[in-house]
Amino acid sequence: MEVIGQEKKIMYYKSLEEKIEKCNLCNLKSSVEANVQYGPMYGYGGNSVIICGLAPSYRRASESKYTLSRDHSKGTAGVLFKALDEVKWPTEKTYFTNLIKCSLPENRYPLENEIDTCFKTWFLQEFFLVNPFAIVALGRYTFDYLKNNMFVEVPLFKINHFSYILRNQGEYGNWINVWKEIGHQIKEVKER
Repeated sequence: MEVIGQEKKIMYYKSLEEKIEKCNLCNLKSSVEANVQYGPMYGYGGNSVIICGLAPSYRRASESKYTLSRDHSKGTAGVLFKALDEVKWPTEKTYFTNLIKCSLPENRYPLENEIDTCFKTWFLQEFFLVNPFAIVALGRYTFDYLKNNMFVEVPLFKINHFSYILRNQGEYGNWINVWKEIGHQIKEVKER
């Protein structure tokens, strides 16, 4: 199988980004009036890990980005990037995304057609473009969905979403330990 060069991969990535921004396969974009844009990304060169959440926060829907990136480090995702820095996680080799590309009204769970459409239309394209050797799911819902719908075998890890840690700050130390353990397990997977 031919390995795609980094420049070509970035070109594919940008093309995918433009398609997602124009997506109208469901009514989420219009219902939250989100200005959906990609943030600066890391890790789409391959040999990467995907960190995947459920959806962008509804509270910031007017400037919603359907991925996480360091430009969110001053917002709610700041606790995530603080933790990743603390455990020396290689963010430059990590691709950040969400299963649902638009915010969900009032941060509700997605309807079946919303998540299935986004997963089949967009997430799988991201997955094959990144070609990760592992996925870290932020939260139980994301983990369960990926576990039940991924047809490609790739190690899948579950960790609490950073919004849970913000609500339960006494759990931060345990959360750091889970990140460390996941990092060790991913390193073992990569070395096989």
